[in-house]
Amino acid sequence: MAIHDSGFFIRNARRKMNITQEQLSRGLCEPSTLSRIERGLISPSNYLLRALLGRLGYHSDNYMSIFCDKDEYEILQSMDLLSNAFLSGNLVTAQNIILELERREEFKEKLYFQYLLIAKANLRIQTQKPHTFNESSINEYIDEVKKAISITIPNFSESQISSLMLSRNEIQAINLIAYAYYVYKDYEKSAQIIEAVKSSVEKFFMNKFEKAQIYPLILSNLAYMLYILKRYDEALKLCEDCLNYCVERTEISPLPNILEIYGYCLNKAGKVLESEKILKRAYYLADVLKQEEKVHNIHEFYKSAFNKNIDEQQSEQHTVQQDEQHNNHVNILVQALGNETLSTKELMLKIGITRRQTFRDSYLIPAISMGFIEMTIPNNPNDKRQRYRLTSN
Repeated sequence: MAIHDSGFFIRNARRKMNITQEQLSRGLCEPSTLSRIERGLISPSNYLLRALLGRLGYHSDNYMSIFCDKDEYEILQSMDLLSNAFLSGNLVTAQNIILELERREEFKEKLYFQYLLIAKANLRIQTQKPHTFNESSINEYIDEVKKAISITIPNFSESQISSLMLSRNEIQAINLIAYAYYVYKDYEKSAQIIEAVKSSVEKFFMNKFEKAQIYPLILSNLAYMLYILKRYDEALKLCEDCLNYCVERTEISPLPNILEIYGYCLNKAGKVLESEKILKRAYYLADVLKQEEKVHNIHEFYKSAFNKNIDEQQSEQHTVQQDEQHNNHVNILVQALGNETLSTKELMLKIGITRRQTFRDSYLIPAISMGFIEMTIPNNPNDKRQRYRLTSN
């Protein structure tokens, strides 16, 4: 690929966002350097290209793999494995990947070094017991994360967040600061930081696919903090906004988390029956997605709140009616699918359903949980290439 192609891509993306070269290059390179990259006079290093694309919202392999070489692509794959290890709670794997990356020369460079510092900070706060943190250790930890952020945002301070154009890497680091305040039980401060990140993402994050990967997490984190602060009405509204956002974009994996928080808030608001219903949806969906820790947490809250197990049978009449309805919907979906492999939109069109939430709750999830259909990309439910097919059973 010609060296000017990446600069052409960056220039067009920057202009679509209506931001200046000074804004995009801040902390990464000189504006004059960015100008030369955009004009095709010089080729950016791989780590600078990654940072520029990340700040523009193009952080996925779908874009980086176009411009990077084989070695760089292998690094990106390792970084993806690290992200998955953190998400699944496999901290031993995360630690091994971090040790492997530390040995690579590339991770001594400015931007990769920042990534490594943030990953190590993430590992530290997840492995250290919350009760061992005190004011001194929390402040020390936050200072370390701020130093990492300052590599790309010089003189970073928390008051700047909402006015900054942030990359996913920078967002992850700032979330670690919010989590540190949460661990120390400074919930107001944690909520303020997440709110500022939310504001930044809403103002500056252009790429819809990339935004869909992080925005639900930000909304659910903020909703949880509002729940902790007993601001239940605000939390409920945020949960509803997040659910609508996920439904519109068929984002499945964030749903157990936001439904869980929604159920907690409904319970505190005195809407007991609604709370029970929502928590059951969260529980069964988390089970389908194999989010084991989430399944356990929801079950324990449900048991405490309603004095019964979440999978305890309801009245025989209600159970029979519910089973008949689910079986009917599943049969319709199975017949529509046949021997084909279809997307969500294609399936909705075939069975005549226009509301994504109705399709997801009444057809898709029951069919998956009952073992009749399966995802073509089970490890990434939200992949835009996701399709569905009949199982071998």
